[in-house]
Amino acid sequence: MPTHTISLDALELRRLCCDLIMCYKIVFNIVKLEFTDFFSFIPVTATRGDPYRLFVPFPKNSTRKNFFAHRVVKP
Repeated sequence: MPTHTISLDALELRRLCCDLIMCYKIVFNIVKLEFTDFFSFIPVTATRGDPYRLFVPFPKNSTRKNFFAHRVVKP
């Protein structure tokens, strides 16, 4: 009887990948979700960097810190 090893990614890694893909789709208007409902661009243009840097305000309560936009912006 052959034994097969299946390597599955951890749940956290799969969730992060899906979140980043959804973030990309929202930023580039591939899905019908409003960009301004989730993010805004950082208005500072004096420094070098990506023109698509995202900004999310600091969460005011603990339930908001696990929201999609707060999970995605840091990575």
